[in-house]
Amino acid sequence: MARYYNIFYYYILIFQGIHTPHNIINTIKEHKMKNIFILFQVCIFSGIIALASALLNNNIMNKLGNVDPEKVQKLFYGVAFISGLTAPLAIIFVFYIFFILTAKLQVIMSEHLRKEIFSIATIAYLPILFGTLINFILSLTFGFTEFGYITAYGIFEPENKILVHLTQELNLFKIIAITIACYLYVSTYNKSKKTFWILFITWYLINLLLVALLG
Repeated sequence: MARYYNIFYYYILIFQGIHTPHNIINTIKEHKMKNIFILFQVCIFSGIIALASALLNNNIMNKLGNVDPEKVQKLFYGVAFISGLTAPLAIIFVFYIFFILTAKLQVIMSEHLRKEIFSIATIAYLPILFGTLINFILSLTFGFTEFGYITAYGIFEPENKILVHLTQELNLFKIIAITIACYLYVSTYNKSKKTFWILFITWYLINLLLVALLG
């Protein structure tokens, strides 16, 4: 059916999931979700939002000094669009690898495991995409800021490199995303609430470890 090709349908399922979670879970279990089509829409919307944000940010062009802005304007906007276009792929891929490894460790037997995990990873990204839209709307309303409006980084603006990475992770929409991902995983494969919390905590421990090592 056409709705399974529509990204907005999955937003509806997420909101409905508060009261009727079985709808979104059944969509994953019954392999109704058209993953590639939804991923394509996610990337396009992300690219458009990134481009719109770049158009809103005049500061970068003003810092070019003697360079003719027209010479680099198209390149700048092109890079912004491509960056926005590809950003979801990286996060969805990380979600995918995390839950595939988890499924392998738990010896989950499913003929369509990869497709199911891909569906979970893609759906989980939708709150992050919504968050970028909210950030753009706030930038449009209150003015552009390189720190953004939806993370602790934007509030505290720390100078320490490690604190920068840590506060960037304190993003309500990212927290919702990993919460949804863990919930969909344990619900799809009939795992316990304990597994949910183990996955949730493990995800953030890995992030903290990477920040400590790479920061």
